[in-house]
Amino acid sequence: MDVTAADIPIVRSWRAADDRQRLLQVVQPALIGLIDGTISTLAPIFASAYVAGSRAALLVGLAAALGAAISMGMSEALSDDGTLTGRGGSLQRGAITGLATFVGGTFHALPFLISDTSQALRVAYVVVACELLLIAWVRKRYLRVSLASSLVQVTLGGIVVAAVGVAGIATGTVFGIKAASNWSDAKADCNRGLTACGDAGVRLSKDAEQSGDISTIAFIAGGVGLVAGAVLWVTAPSPSEARTSLALGPGHVQLQGTF
Repeated sequence: MDVTAADIPIVRSWRAADDRQRLLQVVQPALIGLIDGTISTLAPIFASAYVAGSRAALLVGLAAALGAAISMGMSEALSDDGTLTGRGGSLQRGAITGLATFVGGTFHALPFLISDTSQALRVAYVVVACELLLIAWVRKRYLRVSLASSLVQVTLGGIVVAAVGVAGIATGTVFGIKAASNWSDAKADCNRGLTACGDAGVRLSKDAEQSGDISTIAFIAGGVGLVAGAVLWVTAPSPSEARTSLALGPGHVQLQGTF
């Protein structure tokens, strides 16, 4: 017996649903996952690439995508059973969100199968740009948000993330200076290194360690924020130049875009 696409339950339910049901039960869960997977994994993937190379970026990316998919899938499924909102079964929505999150987080990790980190980064930038275009197209098609507005929002998101990164680096710098100052004062209060210190020297050395820890954490968070913001900014296509088209044919879906 021949099985066609129309015989698949999810295809039948999609065709039988009206536009509102499709939006609430399929499009929105998928869009949430795609956005989260694309954006939440940018920082760890690209930071790993810059620090440790392609292989580390690939492994970190796959792990981050899998973790985000499980988290987002469970969050979507457990937050609404669909009886009051009409958003469909929780298991279906959770599966859609989880799968979309994994796809969004994995695609820009795959270029790091290339051992040359510089080349892998260039390919990954293009993949991220395509992902952002796809998100903008879905929002335009189903949420009636203009393509230009979506791309501007993504660019602004990059600016916000980068601003958080700058704030983190500034905080790290302040606490780093404070740690160095406290450490210098602590050594001045001690007679033989740090083995014979007064109460003031002990207190200053502890303050120095605490400030150093805060400085390190802030620098890491700031660096991750800057990387994520820079990637969003660089890869976001210009609203005036972006053009997309979607072509459907037997056995294939083709998304074309210029940016």
